[in-house]
Amino acid sequence: VVFPENTTSSHQRCNFPPPFPSSSLGPPSSPPAPYEILKNKALASRTLPSTGPVPVQEELSLGDIDEALKGLEVACPHNNREEAKLLAGTINFGVAKQILQAKCLDENEPCFEDIEAFAESADFKNCTNAGVADSFATALDDAGCLHNNRKEILRLTGMDNVADAKKELVAVCLVTRKACLSFDDLVFQTPVCTPAAILEDIEAQMLAKSCVHDTRTEAKLLTKMESFPDAKKALRAKCQADLTPCTNLANVDINLCDRNTVVRAIKQDMSEDCAHSVQRELMILTGASSKKDAESYIAAMCDGVWSEVETTTFEDIDPDFVGGDFVSEYYEGGTFLNSETSNFRRGLDDNENYPISDQTQRVGENIVAFRNDEAATTMMGTGAESINRCENQAIMCCFGRDRQSGDDNGNCDSDDCDDADPGDNTDLCSVAGDEDDIHCHGVAWAADNNDATSRMRLNNLFFVSLFDHMYTRGYVGDINAPANSAAPMCGCIEDMPVVSRADCTQIDAELTVTLNIDADGLLTAATQEEPDLQVNFNACRAETNNDLASYVEKLANQKKISTEMKDVFSSIVVGTCPA
Repeated sequence: VVFPENTTSSHQRCNFPPPFPSSSLGPPSSPPAPYEILKNKALASRTLPSTGPVPVQEELSLGDIDEALKGLEVACPHNNREEAKLLAGTINFGVAKQILQAKCLDENEPCFEDIEAFAESADFKNCTNAGVADSFATALDDAGCLHNNRKEILRLTGMDNVADAKKELVAVCLVTRKACLSFDDLVFQTPVCTPAAILEDIEAQMLAKSCVHDTRTEAKLLTKMESFPDAKKALRAKCQADLTPCTNLANVDINLCDRNTVVRAIKQDMSEDCAHSVQRELMILTGASSKKDAESYIAAMCDGVWSEVETTTFEDIDPDFVGGDFVSEYYEGGTFLNSETSNFRRGLDDNENYPISDQTQRVGENIVAFRNDEAATTMMGTGAESINRCENQAIMCCFGRDRQSGDDNGNCDSDDCDDADPGDNTDLCSVAGDEDDIHCHGVAWAADNNDATSRMRLNNLFFVSLFDHMYTRGYVGDINAPANSAAPMCGCIEDMPVVSRADCTQIDAELTVTLNIDADGLLTAATQEEPDLQVNFNACRAETNNDLASYVEKLANQKKISTEMKDVFSSIVVGTCPA
Protein backbone atom coordinates (compact mmCIF):
# COMPACT_ATOMS: atom_id res chain seq x y z
CA VAL A 1 0.00 0.00 0.00
CA VAL A 2 1.36 3.42 -0.94
CA PHE A 3 0.47 6.34 1.27
CA PRO A 4 0.67 9.51 -0.85
CA GLU A 5 2.59 12.42 0.59
CA ASN A 6 0.07 14.91 -0.87
CA THR A 7 -3.31 14.74 -2.54
CA THR A 8 -5.15 16.97 -5.00
CA SER A 9 -8.46 16.22 -3.32
CA SER A 10 -10.25 19.07 -1.61
CA HIS A 11 -10.21 16.84 1.46
CA GLN A 12 -6.49 16.89 2.17
CA ARG A 13 -5.35 14.51 4.88
CA CYS A 14 -4.20 16.15 8.09
CA ASN A 15 -1.71 13.53 9.36
CA PHE A 16 0.87 11.08 8.11
CA PRO A 17 0.02 7.48 9.00
CA PRO A 18 0.35 7.38 12.80
CA PRO A 19 3.14 5.35 14.43
CA PHE A 20 2.01 2.82 17.01
CA PRO A 21 3.94 2.54 20.29
CA SER A 22 5.33 -0.73 21.63
CA SER A 23 4.89 -1.60 25.27
CA SER A 24 8.49 -2.86 25.52
CA LEU A 25 10.37 -0.26 23.57
CA GLY A 26 8.78 3.12 24.19
CA PRO A 27 8.58 6.14 21.89
CA PRO A 28 11.27 7.30 19.49
CA SER A 29 13.65 9.97 20.71
CA SER A 30 11.99 12.72 18.64
CA PRO A 31 8.37 11.59 18.16
CA PRO A 32 6.24 13.24 15.48
CA ALA A 33 3.11 15.12 16.41
CA PRO A 34 0.72 12.22 15.65
CA TYR A 35 2.57 10.08 18.20
CA GLU A 36 2.03 12.74 20.85
CA ILE A 37 -1.66 12.81 19.95
CA LEU A 38 -1.90 9.04 20.30
CA LYS A 39 0.01 9.11 23.54
CA ASN A 40 -2.10 11.86 25.16
CA LYS A 41 -5.53 11.46 23.60
CA ALA A 42 -6.02 8.32 21.52
CA LEU A 43 -6.35 5.97 24.47
CA ALA A 44 -7.92 8.37 26.97
CA SER A 45 -9.91 5.49 28.44
CA ARG A 46 -6.70 3.93 29.76
CA THR A 47 -4.70 5.20 32.72
CA LEU A 48 -1.50 6.93 31.67
CA PRO A 49 1.60 6.15 33.74
CA SER A 50 3.25 9.14 35.32
CA THR A 51 6.49 8.26 33.56
CA GLY A 52 6.98 6.52 30.27
CA PRO A 53 4.73 5.71 27.31
CA VAL A 54 1.21 4.41 27.23
CA PRO A 55 1.21 0.60 27.67
CA VAL A 56 -0.30 -0.74 24.48
CA GLN A 57 -0.59 -4.38 23.41
CA GLU A 58 1.69 -5.56 20.59
CA GLU A 59 -1.14 -6.38 18.14
CA LEU A 60 -3.90 -3.74 18.03
CA SER A 61 -7.48 -4.70 17.21
CA LEU A 62 -9.79 -2.77 14.92
CA GLY A 63 -11.34 -1.31 18.06
CA ASP A 64 -7.95 0.04 19.09
CA ILE A 65 -7.64 1.61 15.66
CA ASP A 66 -11.02 3.35 16.14
CA GLU A 67 -9.89 4.67 19.50
CA ALA A 68 -6.65 5.94 17.97
CA LEU A 69 -8.47 7.67 15.16
CA LYS A 70 -10.80 9.46 17.57
CA GLY A 71 -7.77 11.08 19.11
CA LEU A 72 -6.70 12.76 15.90
CA GLU A 73 -8.38 16.00 16.93
CA VAL A 74 -6.36 18.59 15.08
CA ALA A 75 -7.45 21.59 13.05
CA CYS A 76 -8.82 19.42 10.31
CA PRO A 77 -11.97 20.27 8.30
CA HIS A 78 -13.17 16.66 8.20
CA ASN A 79 -13.81 13.89 10.69
CA ASN A 80 -11.59 11.01 11.71
CA ARG A 81 -13.30 8.50 9.43
CA GLU A 82 -12.54 10.71 6.43
CA GLU A 83 -8.96 11.18 7.69
CA ALA A 84 -8.53 7.42 7.95
CA LYS A 85 -9.70 6.90 4.38
CA LEU A 86 -7.41 9.71 3.14
CA LEU A 87 -4.45 8.25 5.03
CA ALA A 88 -5.08 4.78 3.67
CA GLY A 89 -5.92 5.95 0.15
CA THR A 90 -9.33 4.25 0.01
CA ILE A 91 -12.97 5.32 -0.05
CA ASN A 92 -14.03 2.45 2.22
CA PHE A 93 -13.68 3.08 5.96
CA GLY A 94 -13.54 -0.67 6.80
CA VAL A 95 -10.76 -1.17 4.33
CA ALA A 96 -8.97 1.91 5.70
CA LYS A 97 -9.03 0.44 9.24
CA GLN A 98 -7.61 -2.86 7.98
CA ILE A 99 -4.82 -1.00 6.17
CA LEU A 100 -3.94 0.97 9.28
CA GLN A 101 -3.99 -2.22 11.36
CA ALA A 102 -1.60 -3.87 8.88
CA LYS A 103 0.74 -0.90 9.14
CA CYS A 104 0.69 -1.12 12.92
CA LEU A 105 1.49 -4.83 12.82
CA ASP A 106 4.32 -4.25 10.30
CA GLU A 107 5.89 -1.64 12.55
CA ASN A 108 5.86 -4.03 15.51
CA GLU A 109 7.00 -7.07 13.52
CA PRO A 110 10.69 -7.87 14.32
CA CYS A 111 13.06 -7.46 11.38
CA PHE A 112 15.21 -10.40 12.53
CA GLU A 113 14.03 -13.51 14.31
CA ASP A 114 16.89 -13.32 16.80
CA ILE A 115 20.39 -11.91 17.19
CA GLU A 116 21.93 -14.97 15.50
CA ALA A 117 19.81 -14.30 12.41
CA PHE A 118 21.01 -10.70 12.42
CA ALA A 119 24.66 -11.81 12.76
CA GLU A 120 24.33 -14.05 9.70
CA SER A 121 23.13 -11.17 7.52
CA ALA A 122 25.28 -8.37 8.97
CA ASP A 123 28.43 -7.29 7.16
CA PHE A 124 30.61 -6.05 10.01
CA LYS A 125 33.36 -3.76 8.77
CA ASN A 126 34.88 -3.29 12.22
CA CYS A 127 33.87 -4.07 15.78
CA THR A 128 33.65 -0.56 17.25
CA ASN A 129 30.45 1.09 18.54
CA ALA A 130 30.25 3.25 15.44
CA GLY A 131 31.12 0.32 13.21
CA VAL A 132 28.43 -2.01 14.55
CA ALA A 133 25.87 0.84 14.47
CA ASP A 134 26.58 1.40 10.78
CA SER A 135 26.42 -2.33 10.08
CA PHE A 136 23.13 -2.56 11.99
CA ALA A 137 21.56 0.30 10.05
CA THR A 138 22.66 -1.23 6.76
CA ALA A 139 21.24 -4.63 7.75
CA LEU A 140 17.87 -3.05 8.62
CA ASP A 141 17.73 -1.25 5.28
CA ASP A 142 18.59 -4.45 3.42
CA ALA A 143 15.85 -6.28 5.33
CA GLY A 144 13.27 -3.59 4.50
CA CYS A 145 12.62 -2.87 8.18
CA LEU A 146 9.81 -0.30 8.73
CA HIS A 147 10.60 0.92 12.22
CA ASN A 148 13.57 2.87 13.53
CA ASN A 149 16.99 1.48 14.46
CA ARG A 150 16.64 2.27 18.16
CA LYS A 151 13.49 0.23 18.52
CA GLU A 152 14.92 -2.81 16.72
CA ILE A 153 18.31 -2.76 18.44
CA LEU A 154 16.69 -2.76 21.87
CA ARG A 155 14.24 -5.51 20.96
CA LEU A 156 16.95 -7.63 19.33
CA THR A 157 19.46 -7.41 22.20
CA GLY A 158 16.92 -7.35 25.06
CA MET A 159 18.70 -4.35 26.57
CA ASP A 160 17.06 -1.32 28.25
CA ASN A 161 19.30 1.30 26.65
CA VAL A 162 21.11 1.80 23.39
CA ALA A 163 24.60 1.96 24.95
CA ASP A 164 24.28 -1.55 26.40
CA ALA A 165 22.69 -2.76 23.18
CA LYS A 166 25.69 -1.56 21.18
CA LYS A 167 28.06 -3.37 23.56
CA GLU A 168 26.10 -6.55 22.91
CA LEU A 169 26.44 -6.03 19.15
CA VAL A 170 30.21 -5.46 19.55
CA ALA A 171 30.40 -8.84 21.30
CA VAL A 172 28.42 -10.42 18.46
CA CYS A 173 30.78 -8.79 15.96
CA LEU A 174 33.85 -10.19 17.69
CA VAL A 175 32.38 -13.69 17.63
CA THR A 176 31.05 -13.45 14.08
CA ARG A 177 33.78 -11.58 12.25
CA LYS A 178 37.00 -13.52 11.63
CA ALA A 179 40.46 -12.13 12.21
CA CYS A 180 42.77 -11.77 9.23
CA LEU A 181 45.58 -13.43 11.19
CA SER A 182 45.73 -16.48 13.44
CA PHE A 183 46.41 -15.98 17.14
CA ASP A 184 48.07 -19.39 17.51
CA ASP A 185 50.25 -18.89 14.44
CA LEU A 186 50.95 -15.20 15.12
CA VAL A 187 54.69 -14.54 14.88
CA PHE A 188 55.98 -11.29 16.35
CA GLN A 189 58.86 -9.78 14.44
CA THR A 190 59.51 -7.15 17.11
CA PRO A 191 62.34 -7.76 19.61
CA VAL A 192 60.40 -5.84 22.31
CA CYS A 193 56.84 -6.36 23.54
CA THR A 194 55.56 -2.80 23.89
CA PRO A 195 51.94 -2.19 22.79
CA ALA A 196 53.09 0.18 20.03
CA ALA A 197 55.61 -2.33 18.66
CA ILE A 198 53.09 -5.17 18.81
CA LEU A 199 50.39 -3.20 16.97
CA GLU A 200 52.90 -2.02 14.36
CA ASP A 201 53.94 -5.64 13.86
CA ILE A 202 50.31 -6.78 13.49
CA GLU A 203 49.53 -3.94 11.09
CA ALA A 204 52.41 -4.97 8.81
CA GLN A 205 51.14 -8.56 8.73
CA MET A 206 47.57 -7.31 8.07
CA LEU A 207 48.76 -5.38 5.02
CA ALA A 208 50.23 -8.57 3.62
CA LYS A 209 46.79 -10.19 4.03
CA SER A 210 44.91 -7.21 2.49
CA CYS A 211 42.88 -6.92 5.70
CA VAL A 212 39.87 -4.55 5.41
CA HIS A 213 39.42 -3.59 9.06
CA ASP A 214 41.63 -1.53 11.38
CA THR A 215 44.33 -2.70 13.78
CA ARG A 216 42.18 -2.17 16.89
CA THR A 217 39.47 -4.43 15.48
CA GLU A 218 42.05 -7.05 14.45
CA ALA A 219 43.53 -7.00 17.96
CA LYS A 220 40.09 -7.68 19.49
CA LEU A 221 39.27 -10.33 16.90
CA LEU A 222 42.60 -12.09 17.42
CA THR A 223 42.18 -12.22 21.19
CA LYS A 224 38.35 -12.48 21.23
CA MET A 225 38.32 -9.61 23.72
CA GLU A 226 35.53 -7.01 23.76
CA SER A 227 37.74 -4.16 24.93
CA PHE A 228 40.87 -2.88 23.24
CA PRO A 229 42.89 -2.59 26.49
CA ASP A 230 42.16 -6.26 27.30
CA ALA A 231 43.17 -7.22 23.76
CA LYS A 232 46.50 -5.40 24.13
CA LYS A 233 47.19 -7.20 27.41
CA ALA A 234 46.55 -10.59 25.79
CA LEU A 235 48.80 -9.78 22.84
CA ARG A 236 51.57 -8.55 25.13
CA ALA A 237 51.38 -11.77 27.15
CA LYS A 238 51.70 -13.82 23.96
CA CYS A 239 54.57 -11.69 22.71
CA GLN A 240 56.47 -12.14 25.99
CA ALA A 241 55.86 -15.88 25.92
CA ASP A 242 57.02 -16.00 22.33
CA LEU A 243 60.26 -14.17 23.16
CA THR A 244 61.16 -16.55 25.98
CA PRO A 245 63.17 -19.52 24.67
CA CYS A 246 61.91 -23.00 25.54
CA THR A 247 65.29 -24.68 25.05
CA ASN A 248 68.31 -24.81 27.30
CA LEU A 249 70.94 -26.08 24.91
CA ALA A 250 74.19 -26.64 26.78
CA ASN A 251 76.91 -28.77 25.18
CA VAL A 252 74.40 -30.74 23.14
CA ASP A 253 76.18 -32.95 20.60
CA ILE A 254 74.65 -33.60 17.19
CA ASN A 255 75.95 -35.48 14.15
CA LEU A 256 76.84 -33.17 11.24
CA CYS A 257 75.55 -29.62 10.80
CA ASP A 258 72.70 -28.70 8.48
CA ARG A 259 69.29 -27.11 8.86
CA ASN A 260 67.34 -30.34 9.38
CA THR A 261 69.78 -31.67 11.99
CA VAL A 262 69.81 -28.41 13.96
CA VAL A 263 66.02 -28.05 13.89
CA ARG A 264 65.59 -31.64 15.04
CA ALA A 265 67.93 -31.04 18.01
CA ILE A 266 66.09 -27.86 19.04
CA LYS A 267 62.70 -29.56 18.76
CA GLN A 268 63.85 -32.42 20.99
CA ASP A 269 65.17 -29.98 23.60
CA MET A 270 62.04 -27.77 23.75
CA SER A 271 59.86 -28.08 26.84
CA GLU A 272 56.49 -29.76 26.36
CA ASP A 273 54.56 -26.71 27.64
CA CYS A 274 56.26 -24.29 25.23
CA ALA A 275 53.82 -21.60 24.09
CA HIS A 276 55.26 -21.21 20.61
CA SER A 277 56.30 -23.26 17.60
CA VAL A 278 59.70 -24.64 16.61
CA GLN A 279 59.96 -21.98 13.92
CA ARG A 280 59.45 -19.27 16.53
CA GLU A 281 62.07 -20.90 18.75
CA LEU A 282 64.52 -20.80 15.84
CA MET A 283 63.86 -17.09 15.38
CA ILE A 284 64.45 -16.41 19.09
CA LEU A 285 67.69 -18.42 19.20
CA THR A 286 69.01 -16.79 16.03
CA GLY A 287 67.81 -13.24 16.73
CA ALA A 288 66.00 -13.30 13.40
CA SER A 289 62.84 -11.42 12.45
CA SER A 290 61.63 -14.00 9.94
CA LYS A 291 61.83 -17.70 9.16
CA LYS A 292 64.03 -16.95 6.15
CA ASP A 293 66.50 -14.95 8.28
CA ALA A 294 66.61 -17.76 10.86
CA GLU A 295 67.46 -20.29 8.15
CA SER A 296 70.18 -17.96 6.82
CA TYR A 297 71.66 -17.73 10.33
CA ILE A 298 71.77 -21.54 10.63
CA ALA A 299 73.29 -21.84 7.14
CA ALA A 300 76.06 -19.40 8.04
CA MET A 301 76.61 -21.10 11.41
CA CYS A 302 76.96 -24.54 9.82
CA ASP A 303 79.13 -23.15 7.04
CA GLY A 304 81.48 -22.00 9.79
CA VAL A 305 81.51 -25.54 11.21
CA TRP A 306 82.37 -27.09 7.86
CA SER A 307 85.14 -24.54 7.34
CA GLU A 308 86.95 -26.10 10.30
CA VAL A 309 87.07 -29.49 8.57
CA GLU A 310 90.24 -30.35 6.64
CA THR A 311 89.84 -30.23 2.87
CA THR A 312 91.65 -32.00 0.05
CA THR A 313 91.46 -31.93 -3.75
CA PHE A 314 91.95 -34.37 -6.63
CA GLU A 315 95.49 -33.02 -6.97
CA ASP A 316 96.32 -34.64 -3.62
CA ILE A 317 95.72 -38.12 -5.08
CA ASP A 318 98.74 -38.42 -7.36
CA PRO A 319 101.40 -36.14 -8.87
CA ASP A 320 99.97 -36.73 -12.36
CA PHE A 321 96.74 -35.10 -11.19
CA VAL A 322 98.45 -31.83 -10.29
CA GLY A 323 98.00 -28.78 -12.52
CA GLY A 324 96.57 -28.51 -15.98
CA ASP A 325 93.33 -30.19 -16.97
CA PHE A 326 94.19 -33.79 -16.11
CA VAL A 327 91.11 -34.46 -13.97
CA SER A 328 88.78 -32.77 -16.47
CA GLU A 329 90.28 -34.77 -19.33
CA TYR A 330 89.91 -37.99 -17.33
CA TYR A 331 86.20 -37.38 -16.77
CA GLU A 332 85.79 -36.54 -20.46
CA GLY A 333 87.16 -40.03 -21.23
CA GLY A 334 90.79 -39.08 -21.93
CA THR A 335 94.29 -39.49 -20.38
CA PHE A 336 96.29 -42.72 -20.13
CA LEU A 337 93.94 -43.93 -17.40
CA ASN A 338 91.25 -44.45 -20.05
CA SER A 339 93.42 -45.29 -23.07
CA GLU A 340 95.69 -47.98 -21.59
CA THR A 341 94.77 -51.63 -21.26
CA SER A 342 96.33 -53.22 -18.20
CA ASN A 343 95.75 -53.87 -14.54
CA PHE A 344 96.38 -51.27 -11.84
CA ARG A 345 98.19 -53.61 -9.48
CA ARG A 346 100.76 -56.33 -9.96
CA GLY A 347 99.89 -59.81 -8.76
CA LEU A 348 96.21 -59.51 -9.70
CA ASP A 349 96.53 -61.14 -13.11
CA ASP A 350 100.02 -60.55 -14.43
CA ASN A 351 100.48 -61.33 -18.13
CA GLU A 352 102.81 -60.34 -20.90
CA ASN A 353 100.03 -59.30 -23.26
CA TYR A 354 99.01 -56.30 -21.16
CA PRO A 355 101.96 -55.35 -18.94
CA ILE A 356 101.40 -52.84 -16.15
CA SER A 357 103.57 -49.71 -16.23
CA ASP A 358 105.27 -48.19 -13.20
CA GLN A 359 103.14 -45.06 -13.69
CA THR A 360 99.90 -47.02 -13.70
CA GLN A 361 100.95 -49.05 -10.68
CA ARG A 362 101.87 -45.85 -8.78
CA VAL A 363 98.52 -44.23 -9.58
CA GLY A 364 96.72 -47.36 -8.42
CA GLU A 365 98.62 -47.45 -5.14
CA ASN A 366 97.96 -43.75 -4.53
CA ILE A 367 94.24 -44.15 -5.26
CA VAL A 368 94.02 -46.93 -2.65
CA ALA A 369 95.95 -44.84 -0.10
CA PHE A 370 93.75 -41.83 -0.72
CA ARG A 371 90.61 -43.97 -0.41
CA ASN A 372 91.66 -45.28 3.00
CA ASP A 373 92.79 -41.90 4.35
CA GLU A 374 91.83 -38.52 2.88
CA ALA A 375 88.65 -39.64 1.10
CA ALA A 376 87.34 -40.99 4.41
CA THR A 377 88.50 -38.21 6.74
CA THR A 378 88.56 -34.95 4.77
CA MET A 379 86.16 -32.95 2.64
CA MET A 380 87.10 -33.00 -1.05
CA GLY A 381 86.77 -29.95 -3.24
CA THR A 382 87.98 -28.46 -6.51
CA GLY A 383 87.15 -31.19 -8.94
CA ALA A 384 86.93 -30.90 -12.69
CA GLU A 385 85.35 -27.66 -13.88
CA SER A 386 82.70 -29.59 -15.81
CA ILE A 387 81.40 -31.21 -12.63
CA ASN A 388 81.78 -28.16 -10.38
CA ARG A 389 78.95 -26.33 -12.14
CA CYS A 390 76.17 -28.92 -12.15
CA GLU A 391 72.77 -27.24 -12.36
CA ASN A 392 71.12 -30.27 -10.75
CA GLN A 393 72.15 -32.36 -7.79
CA ALA A 394 73.37 -35.49 -9.56
CA ILE A 395 76.42 -36.79 -11.46
CA MET A 396 76.45 -39.97 -13.53
CA CYS A 397 79.28 -42.00 -15.05
CA CYS A 398 78.70 -44.35 -18.00
CA PHE A 399 81.66 -46.63 -18.75
CA GLY A 400 82.10 -48.28 -22.13
CA ARG A 401 85.24 -50.43 -21.65
CA ASP A 402 86.87 -52.90 -19.25
CA ARG A 403 90.69 -52.50 -19.16
CA GLN A 404 91.54 -54.90 -16.31
CA SER A 405 91.48 -58.69 -16.09
CA GLY A 406 91.29 -61.01 -13.13
CA ASP A 407 88.87 -58.98 -11.01
CA ASP A 408 85.65 -60.89 -11.85
CA ASN A 409 84.07 -57.78 -13.36
CA GLY A 410 83.44 -57.23 -17.07
CA ASN A 411 84.74 -59.58 -19.76
CA CYS A 412 88.41 -58.48 -19.98
CA ASP A 413 90.56 -61.60 -20.17
CA SER A 414 94.32 -61.85 -19.89
CA ASP A 415 94.42 -63.14 -23.46
CA ASP A 416 91.67 -60.89 -24.88
CA CYS A 417 91.11 -57.43 -23.46
CA ASP A 418 91.49 -55.12 -26.44
CA ASP A 419 87.78 -54.41 -26.76
CA ALA A 420 86.34 -55.81 -23.55
CA ASP A 421 83.02 -54.64 -22.14
CA PRO A 422 82.06 -53.75 -18.58
CA GLY A 423 79.27 -55.54 -16.77
CA ASP A 424 76.05 -54.43 -18.42
CA ASN A 425 73.51 -52.78 -16.10
CA THR A 426 71.49 -50.41 -18.33
CA ASP A 427 70.20 -49.63 -21.81
CA LEU A 428 71.38 -46.70 -23.89
CA CYS A 429 68.14 -45.24 -25.21
CA SER A 430 69.69 -43.39 -28.18
CA VAL A 431 70.92 -46.62 -29.83
CA ALA A 432 68.48 -48.75 -31.80
CA GLY A 433 68.94 -52.52 -31.93
CA ASP A 434 72.00 -54.29 -30.50
CA GLU A 435 74.49 -52.24 -28.53
CA ASP A 436 77.75 -52.84 -26.68
CA ASP A 437 77.44 -53.49 -22.97
CA ILE A 438 77.70 -50.33 -20.88
CA HIS A 439 77.70 -49.70 -17.17
CA CYS A 440 76.23 -46.54 -15.53
CA HIS A 441 76.66 -45.51 -11.92
CA GLY A 442 75.79 -42.20 -10.25
CA VAL A 443 75.69 -40.05 -7.13
CA ALA A 444 73.08 -37.55 -5.94
CA TRP A 445 72.98 -35.02 -3.11
CA ALA A 446 70.73 -32.57 -1.27
CA ALA A 447 70.27 -28.97 -2.41
CA ASP A 448 71.24 -27.69 1.06
CA ASN A 449 74.96 -26.97 0.73
CA ASN A 450 75.49 -27.91 4.39
CA ASP A 451 73.99 -31.38 3.97
CA ALA A 452 76.74 -34.01 4.19
CA THR A 453 75.69 -35.50 0.84
CA SER A 454 76.42 -32.12 -0.74
CA ARG A 455 79.60 -31.38 1.20
CA MET A 456 81.07 -34.80 0.34
CA ARG A 457 79.72 -35.20 -3.19
CA LEU A 458 83.23 -35.11 -4.68
CA ASN A 459 84.40 -37.69 -2.13
CA ASN A 460 81.57 -39.84 -3.47
CA LEU A 461 82.50 -39.15 -7.09
CA PHE A 462 86.16 -40.08 -6.39
CA PHE A 463 85.03 -43.35 -4.81
CA VAL A 464 82.65 -44.26 -7.66
CA SER A 465 84.88 -43.32 -10.59
CA LEU A 466 88.53 -43.70 -9.62
CA PHE A 467 88.39 -46.31 -6.87
CA ASP A 468 85.32 -48.54 -7.17
CA HIS A 469 85.09 -48.67 -10.97
CA MET A 470 88.52 -47.87 -12.44
CA TYR A 471 90.91 -49.31 -9.83
CA THR A 472 88.72 -52.14 -8.51
CA ARG A 473 86.86 -53.22 -11.69
CA GLY A 474 88.89 -51.67 -14.52
CA TYR A 475 85.87 -49.79 -15.97
CA VAL A 476 86.97 -46.79 -18.04
CA GLY A 477 86.17 -44.87 -21.21
CA ASP A 478 83.06 -43.22 -22.49
CA ILE A 479 80.33 -45.23 -24.23
CA ASN A 480 81.66 -44.47 -27.75
CA ALA A 481 78.22 -44.35 -29.33
CA PRO A 482 78.09 -42.08 -32.41
CA ALA A 483 74.88 -40.43 -31.24
CA ASN A 484 76.58 -39.67 -27.92
CA SER A 485 80.03 -38.69 -29.10
CA ALA A 486 79.82 -35.42 -27.13
CA ALA A 487 78.83 -37.11 -23.88
CA PRO A 488 81.54 -37.32 -21.21
CA MET A 489 82.42 -40.47 -19.31
CA CYS A 490 81.28 -38.74 -16.09
CA GLY A 491 79.31 -35.54 -15.97
CA CYS A 492 76.43 -33.55 -14.57
CA ILE A 493 73.17 -35.41 -15.08
CA GLU A 494 71.88 -32.79 -17.54
CA ASP A 495 74.93 -33.43 -19.80
CA MET A 496 74.63 -37.21 -19.94
CA PRO A 497 72.88 -39.44 -22.54
CA VAL A 498 69.44 -40.89 -21.89
CA VAL A 499 69.63 -44.32 -20.25
CA SER A 500 67.18 -46.67 -18.60
CA ARG A 501 68.83 -46.86 -15.15
CA ALA A 502 72.05 -46.52 -13.13
CA ASP A 503 73.54 -47.98 -9.96
CA CYS A 504 74.04 -45.64 -7.01
CA THR A 505 76.41 -44.97 -4.09
CA GLN A 506 75.63 -42.77 -1.08
CA ILE A 507 77.88 -41.38 1.61
CA ASP A 508 77.20 -41.87 5.32
CA ALA A 509 79.21 -39.37 7.35
CA GLU A 510 79.87 -38.68 11.01
CA LEU A 511 81.07 -35.40 12.50
CA THR A 512 80.58 -34.37 16.12
CA VAL A 513 79.09 -30.87 16.38
CA THR A 514 78.28 -29.23 19.74
CA LEU A 515 75.39 -26.77 20.15
CA ASN A 516 75.29 -24.09 22.85
CA ILE A 517 73.54 -20.81 23.72
CA ASP A 518 75.96 -17.91 24.13
CA ALA A 519 75.79 -14.99 26.58
CA ASP A 520 73.58 -13.05 24.16
CA GLY A 521 71.08 -15.90 24.00
CA LEU A 522 72.07 -16.88 20.46
CA LEU A 523 72.66 -20.36 19.08
CA THR A 524 76.26 -21.46 18.41
CA ALA A 525 77.77 -24.59 16.87
CA ALA A 526 81.34 -25.85 16.92
CA THR A 527 83.32 -28.97 16.07
CA GLN A 528 85.89 -30.58 18.31
CA GLU A 529 89.33 -29.01 18.40
CA GLU A 530 90.34 -31.65 15.87
CA PRO A 531 87.24 -32.44 13.77
CA ASP A 532 86.48 -36.16 13.74
CA LEU A 533 84.97 -36.49 10.26
CA GLN A 534 84.44 -40.06 9.11
CA VAL A 535 83.03 -40.81 5.64
CA ASN A 536 81.67 -44.20 4.60
CA PHE A 537 80.57 -45.25 1.11
CA ASN A 538 77.56 -47.56 0.72
CA ALA A 539 75.07 -48.67 -1.90
CA CYS A 540 72.15 -46.22 -1.93
CA ARG A 541 69.32 -47.14 0.40
CA ALA A 542 65.88 -46.37 -1.01
CA GLU A 543 62.73 -48.21 -2.07
CA THR A 544 65.00 -50.00 -4.54
CA ASN A 545 68.53 -50.25 -3.18
CA ASN A 546 71.52 -49.44 -5.36
CA ASP A 547 69.27 -47.59 -7.80
CA LEU A 548 69.98 -43.96 -8.65
CA ALA A 549 66.42 -43.12 -9.71
CA SER A 550 64.98 -44.57 -6.51
CA TYR A 551 67.46 -42.59 -4.41
CA VAL A 552 66.61 -39.34 -6.20
CA GLU A 553 62.93 -40.08 -5.55
CA LYS A 554 63.77 -40.48 -1.86
CA LEU A 555 65.56 -37.11 -1.78
CA ALA A 556 62.55 -35.50 -3.46
CA ASN A 557 60.13 -37.03 -0.93
CA GLN A 558 62.33 -35.68 1.87
CA LYS A 559 62.15 -32.26 0.17
CA LYS A 560 65.93 -32.22 -0.12
CA ILE A 561 65.78 -31.53 -3.85
CA SER A 562 63.30 -29.58 -5.92
CA THR A 563 60.58 -30.99 -8.13
CA GLU A 564 62.29 -29.30 -11.07
CA MET A 565 65.55 -31.16 -10.40
CA LYS A 566 63.69 -34.45 -10.17
CA ASP A 567 61.99 -33.74 -13.50
CA VAL A 568 65.34 -33.06 -15.21
CA PHE A 569 66.78 -36.25 -13.76
CA SER A 570 63.74 -38.27 -14.91
CA SER A 571 64.26 -37.01 -18.46
CA ILE A 572 67.76 -38.60 -18.46
CA VAL A 573 67.26 -41.77 -16.41
CA VAL A 574 63.92 -42.83 -17.82
CA GLY A 575 63.28 -46.32 -16.45
CA THR A 576 62.31 -47.85 -19.79
CA CYS A 577 63.62 -46.58 -23.09
CA PRO A 578 60.82 -45.36 -25.37
CA ALA A 579 60.04 -47.65 -28.30
